[in-house]
Amino acid sequence: MLRGLRKILTTLEDLQVFIDLGEYRAGQNAENDFAMNARPKLTNWLKQSVNEKMPMSETLKELERIVK
Repeated sequence: MLRGLRKILTTLEDLQVFIDLGEYRAGQNAENDFAMNARPKLTNWLKQSVNEKMPMSETLKELERIVK
């Protein structure tokens, strides 16, 4: 699961220049497309509020759902 997360984050970092320049095109690379589709889900997952409580097992399940 953590390898999957690391791969997504690395791919997004590699794509950032293309994203910034508006040169990213969906459908040209499945790995890039997967990372781009996971991006908003990861962003929301990382924005858990301080008052929001979730058991660690549930947190890990949610992360696993995002990276698979």
